[in-house]
Amino acid sequence: METVKISSKGRIVIPKSMRDSHQLQAGVEFIILEEGNSLRLVPTTKFKQSTVDEVGGILHRAGRSPISDDDMRAVLRAKAKASDDTNILSRFLLRDDEAQYQAAAQRLEKAQHY
Repeated sequence: METVKISSKGRIVIPKSMRDSHQLQAGVEFIILEEGNSLRLVPTTKFKQSTVDEVGGILHRAGRSPISDDDMRAVLRAKAKASDDTNILSRFLLRDDEAQYQAAAQRLEKAQHY
């Protein structure tokens, strides 16, 4: 256990030993969960968030029709809800929709307790 202080700008420094043991690099994003009177930081992913346009074609197979960005998000949301896979939740849900983000954070918190 380590003790850290919050700066006047609201920043904290995660000790280097913990960053190293969890392989945390600069720029890693976290979900912040409130648990009673505690805060819990959960890294969202080790992968850069991409759009379908950026990675389009990497899964193409002959005879398969293209899928739109919106359709892909809908499929991923359905799979995340069905499986409670915390990696899918944190990696693919839109972060610009606050309600969806909060729902994902709650599902992630619930999944972590099992």
